[in-house]
Amino acid sequence: MTMKASSSAPVRVRRRAWWQLQLELRRRGELRREAGAFLLGHRRRLSAVVTDIAYFDDLEPTSLNGAVHLTTVGYAQLWKKCRELGVEVLADVHTHPGQHVGQSSIDQENPLIAQRGHVAIIVPNFAGQDVGFDAVGVYGYHGDDGWRTEPSRLRHRRLWR
Repeated sequence: MTMKASSSAPVRVRRRAWWQLQLELRRRGELRREAGAFLLGHRRRLSAVVTDIAYFDDLEPTSLNGAVHLTTVGYAQLWKKCRELGVEVLADVHTHPGQHVGQSSIDQENPLIAQRGHVAIIVPNFAGQDVGFDAVGVYGYHGDDGWRTEPSRLRHRRLWR
């Protein structure tokens, strides 16, 4: 799978890793609350390749409280994991209830990584069923210019590896 914010290289995730990620989000959210993860890996000249996943509740056990809420505790663990593995955060993914994959006002106003080019992915139905990239919301962060939506017609081509 490949995700791309307009100002950054595509983020590539292997199909098998994408399906396993959805299963794990489903399990952690128990089909009743949001769950999420950071996609970690290496940026290369033409793409960024996901090699590891850091689940929010592994970083901070109290982060799944209906919505997703990370504090400095979770971020400290995230940066520690990145240093230990020699990777960086490429994107985040979290689930929403129902079919709507648009960003909530909370999502828009509180990027998990407030860095230009960061990619955020939203999976519908608390990941209660496997979905391909044509059914998720993909958003690129552009700093003071806010978020841009990845057009659905381009997601499949850019999200799969």
